[in-house]
Amino acid sequence: MVKKWLAVLLAAVLVLLCAGCKKNGAEVNPTGESTSNYGGVGIQVLLVETTEDETILHVQWRNDTDDSIMYGEGFSLQRLENDQWVDCPMKENTAFTSIGYLLEPGKTVTKPYAVEWAFGELADGHYRFTTSCSVLLPGSSEACALSAEFDGNANSVEALSA
Repeated sequence: MVKKWLAVLLAAVLVLLCAGCKKNGAEVNPTGESTSNYGGVGIQVLLVETTEDETILHVQWRNDTDDSIMYGEGFSLQRLENDQWVDCPMKENTAFTSIGYLLEPGKTVTKPYAVEWAFGELADGHYRFTTSCSVLLPGSSEACALSAEFDGNANSVEALSA
């Protein structure tokens, strides 16, 4: 009985702590550019969440193929300047964890990607989130490159993806 009450008390404390976190999430209506060099595999930015310390892009991965895909943590950002995409510089000594997440055929998953720890605060502008995956074919694999665009800055970001 004591364990049950302790668990309820702990849950209540966690809820109160989480309620005190400052969060701002902007749900987006995907309407812009999204690209993939492999048909049936795609991404789009669904939500941009901002806290006092971080901007998090919630990226939806879609696998409409008959093969599994493997994706990871790594990504890059580009900013549109004078009608040309310019790479956003990464902070010094930034590295991504080398890990592979499996996405089965016909499945969709949303993965959060933190931005500021690697790229700093985003200035106003039009951005492109770029990443890659491997399509796991019988006996081999094929690399795919994907991107999804979004507008905004660290305080107010709107995604644009098709």
